[in-house]
Amino acid sequence: MPYGNFRANIDLPYVKDIYVEVRTQQGRENLVGFFRVHDSTVNPADILATIQNDWPESELDRQVLESLDGLAPAHLVYCDSGMTTFHMCDVPFSIGNFRQLTQQQYIDFINGLGNVPLSNRVVRPPRYPALLSPYSVWHYRLNWVCKVRDMDYIEIRDDQPKAILEVTGRLTNEGHLQNSLNQIKDRLNIQKEIMSQVGAHLGIPGYFVIHTTDLQIFYIYDLSWRRVARLDQQGYTQWIETL
Repeated sequence: MPYGNFRANIDLPYVKDIYVEVRTQQGRENLVGFFRVHDSTVNPADILATIQNDWPESELDRQVLESLDGLAPAHLVYCDSGMTTFHMCDVPFSIGNFRQLTQQQYIDFINGLGNVPLSNRVVRPPRYPALLSPYSVWHYRLNWVCKVRDMDYIEIRDDQPKAILEVTGRLTNEGHLQNSLNQIKDRLNIQKEIMSQVGAHLGIPGYFVIHTTDLQIFYIYDLSWRRVARLDQQGYTQWIETL
């Protein structure tokens, strides 16, 4: 069972996959925009209907985006899976405040975030596109300076954010997990900076969750990479419930 299905079976609220646009300026990773992107609509002509249908269920997403807007501008985006048409709404969110953008207009908007000069460096395609959303795969085509990462899970309790989780799996056993730790730490440097800044803004902790593929072993680390716990699946479920 994938982690996403496992987490969905725990009856507690969360928001997942908020994209964070990051720009490197003077050696620092600056957060310049938050995006909740809905990219499952196949036909661009159906996007408005999707917005109408999703609006009641997206209230938690909007609340979290609004709480992030004081750190960097936050946006709610609906697009087709082919990335030809984008409907974007800014804070304060209203179903009547979406504006429609072509792909080029949206690219120009993303390129302009942070006022960072664009690069001539060649962009590499993703290594594992099948594991990514259509939006993530498409974003790899943008200018090299336009870095984006997503916050995997923001745990919500009593309508308030309580913790940020960055979840990593696809590790066959505990030995594989332990042998991969240094590589995982290096890969998550930008996520660590994002979680530090967002956590400080919201006043909540961030955790790295690293688990075996079978979801039987979970290592939990704080943002200083101090191991907080080693848990089995039942223990991890209980930990989630205490956040």
